[in-house]
Amino acid sequence: MEQPLILDRYRPLADLGSGGHGDVVLAFDTKMARRVAIKRLPLPLDRMGRPLAKAGLAEARTAAMLNHPSIVTVHEWDTDSDEAFIVMEAIEGSSLADILDDTGEPLTLDETAAVVDAVVSALTYAHDNGVLHLDLKPGNVLVNPDGRVKVADFGVSALTDASGYAHGTAGTIGYMPPEQLRGQALDERTDVWALAALVYELLTGANPFDADTVEGSLFKIEVAEVPAPSEFQPGLSAALDDVLLAALAPDAAERHPDVIAFRAALSRHLGDSDAGRSSLADVVGSLVGEDADEFAREPLTPLGLWDRLARFSSA
Repeated sequence: MEQPLILDRYRPLADLGSGGHGDVVLAFDTKMARRVAIKRLPLPLDRMGRPLAKAGLAEARTAAMLNHPSIVTVHEWDTDSDEAFIVMEAIEGSSLADILDDTGEPLTLDETAAVVDAVVSALTYAHDNGVLHLDLKPGNVLVNPDGRVKVADFGVSALTDASGYAHGTAGTIGYMPPEQLRGQALDERTDVWALAALVYELLTGANPFDADTVEGSLFKIEVAEVPAPSEFQPGLSAALDDVLLAALAPDAAERHPDVIAFRAALSRHLGDSDAGRSSLADVVGSLVGEDADEFAREPLTPLGLWDRLARFSSA
């Protein structure tokens, strides 16, 4: 039985997975003849237990609609009685989380440099527009088969906190600094901390705050109980250790003031970003496989696109 259209426009094709904030489906846009990814999230409730009025979602909508080459494009944002729908470009490729998991290896210095350049570019644009990400992690950074890196899920934390009393706590343990966990005031240095945790994981293959329990992770975050990255990967320099550990300081005042300053301190200890993009393209190409290559090579006619989408999503 054919599923009903989402928002009277998008035909569901396949489930792409679930996360802490909501479900994602691959869908076909019947008006624009293109495939999209749709994130469905429950609307936050007000203090009376009612879905928050649309007026209260303005901040989340603004954050989600940022337009930048290194940010996943959001085509549409809408709500019904109890759900929000974020309609995004569908990215062929893999998340950094998938790459780390599937390869079982950390990224190279070149590959990490490529990721850092793209993510810092995206975050700088967002920060210049008054938007913090607040949930930066490997699963929210995507790499397509030509090695381009894009950041997803701007605005999702803002949506989750749109009721006005969660104060940015809707992130992911291991990627939230102490001030975010405590519900305190946040600024660019909050995303600096998360980016440092991300880079640490890319270079070592492990999140520095992993523990057997949530309480154990929270303790490590609060007291900055972080081993030097070179303890996991002896080839990393002591200077690189110093940069990452400074950015992971529990006190925001001790971190780099913004992501540009963090990149300036970090980049001299990484590799070549152009070589890294080429290497990431090879890695993602091997993970995505020949089906995606065939999909990308075929001509984009409306009828042919629909046929290929149905075949690709069922492969």
